[in-house]
Amino acid sequence: MKKISSILVSLLLLITLAGCTLDRNVVNNIENNHVEWENNITVNNIEDALTTAVAIAKESTIGVKITSKSLLTTTIETGSAVIIKRYETSQKYYYTYYAITNRHVVNATNVDSTEVYLGEKIGYFDATIVYYDVDCDIALISFTAPIILNTATLNQHDIKEGAYAIAIGSPYDLELYYNTVTVGSISGINRKRKEENARGNIVTNEYLQHCATINEGNSGGGLFNIYGELIGINCWKLVGKNNDHIENMSFAIPIDIAYKKIENHLPDKK
Repeated sequence: MKKISSILVSLLLLITLAGCTLDRNVVNNIENNHVEWENNITVNNIEDALTTAVAIAKESTIGVKITSKSLLTTTIETGSAVIIKRYETSQKYYYTYYAITNRHVVNATNVDSTEVYLGEKIGYFDATIVYYDVDCDIALISFTAPIILNTATLNQHDIKEGAYAIAIGSPYDLELYYNTVTVGSISGINRKRKEENARGNIVTNEYLQHCATINEGNSGGGLFNIYGELIGINCWKLVGKNNDHIENMSFAIPIDIAYKKIENHLPDKK
């Protein structure tokens, strides 16, 4: 009887252990499959989202060319801008566009001409400086062209640190590097900076800090989120002095601040 009992106990123990092993294997397989599936989908989705956002954002980002003339010299400065409004005109197939840029892009001395550049296939169109803000480095320009261009979608999501940030603009050489794309993340929000305004007075302005690379010519270009929405206007970057090595500290004016500065100068707000 004891022998039979021992055999039964042994059998039960084996069954129990086998059951535990089976359960553990099943759970592990399910978990591994879940993780592997989740990682694959996430990577693909991020890449698709980024490329889609870039395609959307580039359609509203343009170049700006300012030509200044003095008695002996001609100076050409370039920057970027983002189209925010499109209006029909009395002339068939022609549209008037309004774009946001930086004040320091268009506020040169002895300006002879202001132009926008829409890419190699379309070229240049004359533009007008509509308004620039004294305290904030924001300006509004307009131009008319016989072509339908897309306007930027303004940000509709909360801006969070660590979120993707896409910078689009035309650094260094307007035509050669037109609408260059760099990608980074939001490094900080509500960054306060004391600086001189257009009249030489000290004011405090608010910026988004990000690590997408920007250079001369990116000024006035857009900072976009992963949805292709405009979240800021790129303005400046922190540069080290002497042996200070400072990298990837770029700053943009939040679009809600920028838009409030110029909205009363749009045709439908006058």
